[in-house]
Amino acid sequence: MRIMIVDDSKVARLGVKKSLPANMIEINDIEFASNGQEAVDKYKNNKFDLIFMDLTMPIKNGYEATKEISSHDKDSYIIVITADIQNKGLSLARENGARDVIKKPIDPSKLNHVLVDFFKNREKQNG
Repeated sequence: MRIMIVDDSKVARLGVKKSLPANMIEINDIEFASNGQEAVDKYKNNKFDLIFMDLTMPIKNGYEATKEISSHDKDSYIIVITADIQNKGLSLARENGARDVIKKPIDPSKLNHVLVDFFKNREKQNG
C-alpha cells in the first residue's frame, strides 16, 4: 500500500505516521510532502492508495491540492487532518474531494473508523 502524508510540519507528518495502526494497515511505502504543490506533483507521478492532507500549508494549501488531485483522479482517497475544524472549511474540503476529515490531534478511534471505511471502499472498487 502506498501512502502520502502531506503537512508543512515535519513533527505533524511523523505524528500521522506513528498514529497508523500497525495491526490494521500494511505499509509498504510512505512518502511525505511539505506543501500542496509537492503533493500534487508526487501524486501525478506516482499514484497513492491513501493520502492524509493538512489544509493550512504554504505554496498550495490542502483545499487546492485536494481539488487538483481529485480532478486528476476521481478514485483518489484523501483524508484531511486539520486543526481548523470550522464547518465551512470542513464542507469545502469535502466539496473538493476529501473523503473524510480528522481533527488534530488525531483521535485513534476516529482514525480507525476512517481506515475501516477506506478498506470497505477499496474492496468495492476491486470487486
